[in-house]
Amino acid sequence: MEVLKKIPPYIKLLLGDKMSDFDIKNKVVQSNDLIQLTQWSLNIIPLKIFKTFVSCIDIKKALNNNSVEISKKELFDLVGSNSSGGYDYLKRQLRELQKTSVKIYEDSKKEVYISLINKIVWNKETDTIICKFDEDLIPYLIDLKQRFLQYNVFNIRNFKTKYGLIVYEYLLSRERQERNSNHSYSISVEDFRRLTDTVTKFPKFKDLNRCVIKKSVEDINNAKVEFLVDVVNNGQRGVTASHIEFCIRKRTSILEDNFDSVTRPDWLDKKI
Repeated sequence: MEVLKKIPPYIKLLLGDKMSDFDIKNKVVQSNDLIQLTQWSLNIIPLKIFKTFVSCIDIKKALNNNSVEISKKELFDLVGSNSSGGYDYLKRQLRELQKTSVKIYEDSKKEVYISLINKIVWNKETDTIICKFDEDLIPYLIDLKQRFLQYNVFNIRNFKTKYGLIVYEYLLSRERQERNSNHSYSISVEDFRRLTDTVTKFPKFKDLNRCVIKKSVEDINNAKVEFLVDVVNNGQRGVTASHIEFCIRKRTSILEDNFDSVTRPDWLDKKI
């Protein structure tokens, strides 16, 4: 046993002792309430990092162990970045994630604030990152009996904006929960602003539409995920919109990026 303890970490990896909990086949699993009722204030990179950590959770062990581990390279390769800062940039984004709490609207009388991450360990010896979730967050991530969404963690890789990822999860959550026959989902402008953390940003609807709504639609349609989306708002000239209506459809080709151009019409009836 003493001999095994002395084996360097990189040799253990070569021998098959995988320290990382990450696998590209992992699923991001979250409650619909966390997705739909949270005010997401994170920027795109910390948001992707959080979703990647969530995908590493082993639901059979999470009640007793709310920590996950991932290699620096796996995390950096998945979340992507336009920065040339490398791992130093990744470390700064991890710090931003650690100091972030989210606001969850459980009902009209109650707002709950929960820290996403309690502790992050940057392990130089093993080149891995250990993340410890707040224990109050765990029920939103592991109770799979009902009202939960799961999707492939690889889906987050191509998102360029926080708005695209947030709206993607919201629409996928409602689609799989409600299964509307016309695949149309309406959200009030007030709730949309809360969801995207734009309550005090872009006060004019035309700016919200241009900078957030249309950008999120463009991002989803270019992210090569399960569906494509189109959007309609009920605003008229001189009348401010009160709701935004999103329509989604099954993606029938990895090359599609336009809602109205369908490669395989016979696939549209398949579940998203």
